[in-house]
Amino acid sequence: MTGLLESAAWLPVALALRLGSIAVALAFGARPAVSRRVALGGSCVASLVTGLLAVHVLTTGRSIQGELLQHAASGFSLGFGIDRLSAWHLEDVTLIQIHERWQGDFYLLAGGYQALYRQLGEHGAYCSVSHPYLLEQATPFGPWRHHHPGGVLWVGFRDTHAFIRVRLQTTEVITPGETRADEHRDRWLDERRRAFESAIATLGLPIDVSVEKGRVTLRTDPEQAALLCSWPDAFGPCQFEYNINDPLDLLVRAGRLAATSAAPAQVRAYLTGFDRPALAQFQSTMAPTRLAYRCSVHCRVDELPDLLTLIAPDGRLYSTLCEFQTAALLPDAPEADNAWVIFGMIGQEGNVRLELRLNRAPLPEARMTGWLEELVGLPVVYAPLPAFP
Repeated sequence: MTGLLESAAWLPVALALRLGSIAVALAFGARPAVSRRVALGGSCVASLVTGLLAVHVLTTGRSIQGELLQHAASGFSLGFGIDRLSAWHLEDVTLIQIHERWQGDFYLLAGGYQALYRQLGEHGAYCSVSHPYLLEQATPFGPWRHHHPGGVLWVGFRDTHAFIRVRLQTTEVITPGETRADEHRDRWLDERRRAFESAIATLGLPIDVSVEKGRVTLRTDPEQAALLCSWPDAFGPCQFEYNINDPLDLLVRAGRLAATSAAPAQVRAYLTGFDRPALAQFQSTMAPTRLAYRCSVHCRVDELPDLLTLIAPDGRLYSTLCEFQTAALLPDAPEADNAWVIFGMIGQEGNVRLELRLNRAPLPEARMTGWLEELVGLPVVYAPLPAFP
């Protein structure tokens, strides 16, 4: 098909039909019956065109990109994109470039992504590159028991700043408010503190680590950097993010921590908010081993099979179904007012996993598993969040 029959022209045609019918309907304002017929007819034809466009995208599986407006002198343009996921509300879609069995210099690889990010200059887009790292082999208590000796680091780039993110992996999840690990609390806290100190010392970052009121605490000078701590459990955060304006400084530091991991390693680059030409340039320049992507979407349960079919075989789906406060279900539980549950599903390669994420335990741990199984009608187990989302 050529000319107006090109699928990329259908949406501009539908928009022109709507605007044109509005203009004609206003012109016949003195004749209400004619004005109504013109407005209705134009709307029907425009809806038919957009409906056919949607069917075309769903049946062919091809996305459509186009421009509605372009001003050459100023460089301003207003474009559109339609793909098979456009029918749902997406929080984000991230392309993941995976470098399998990578053995090079992480500083050079991450620096390549940073240089390309600056060259493309996509406003609102961001890029991060991950690499595993290793902690010291043992603690004064002996080998690592509650934390894995290997963690994950990210170095990332946004419009106004760069960041290093360091994540620890625990062997089990102890949510705030749970007491089932209190007999080993001293070891948990000592391991958490030493794990952060080990990574921070290798990075050479000015972050102080201490134990206060039974939790590990991280601090830095707020005038030098923004420090964000997240993924908290009963012993403090499991992740920190250090934000400054100098990406080159963070690249050097990240390279030192990445060097603690044995080669070869799997390296992942996460690209969010880039248009298709920019993603194609990342692909041709950085030459990853393979591609995958993830998307976060709000949908109904009965829509999940269609979504899983659309993203197969390389997509991972994160679906938030609902979020609620446990006090509505446990009115007599004293901790229920402060406990929230995010109820969602993760789908990949045709399989679905139900997830219940709690910020703290609303019940004593001896009752938690039974209550959750009664709530969802399925067996449940505690599961640490994955290192690579």
